[in-house]
Amino acid sequence: MITREKFKLIEENWGELASWAVWAEKGDTPKSNIEDLTIFKRDKILEELNPEVIFVGLNISRDDLKDREPFANFHSGYGHAQEYKLRYVLKATPLWGGYLTDIIKDHPEINSANVLKKLKENPQIEVENIKRFQREIVDLGSINPILIALGGATYKILLRNFKQFRVVKITHFSARVALEKYKAEVEQTYKSLNMSF
Repeated sequence: MITREKFKLIEENWGELASWAVWAEKGDTPKSNIEDLTIFKRDKILEELNPEVIFVGLNISRDDLKDREPFANFHSGYGHAQEYKLRYVLKATPLWGGYLTDIIKDHPEINSANVLKKLKENPQIEVENIKRFQREIVDLGSINPILIALGGATYKILLRNFKQFRVVKITHFSARVALEKYKAEVEQTYKSLNMSF
């Protein structure tokens, strides 16, 4: 759970870039209602949120989230978006309600290889973004967060820079993986962390 004050702080400072691992119920199709942000207005939403679980992607894939409602990241109605897989595998698990963010801010790019190339050519970008992420964790009020890297590239960055926290990796939701296999991987992850319902 997070306090109303911390929720507002995150919304103001990071809402354009981050979100929470909660989604509206699915409708007729697996992707339906993924972009419904009214869930963040529910009276009891704070009870669902857990700042001790932080999912970390590499970077935002598209720049069309700028100037949209807070927490729109990871809640895209874009037809090719794959966030519905996260909703499916996290629903009714101890990881539901975790915080969602990217380690590299302000570098929209679909191809992660291009992001990694840019980081290699400009190491200062990683340094600056690590500092931003540290501020983000402070704003969240996390005490001993579990960092869950979405994909291998992010995992390596987190391991390099956050030895003080538990860092684990799961497959990125955009990967071509069968939903049930992905669900089993996520279940194994939270069991290995001794997280229960």
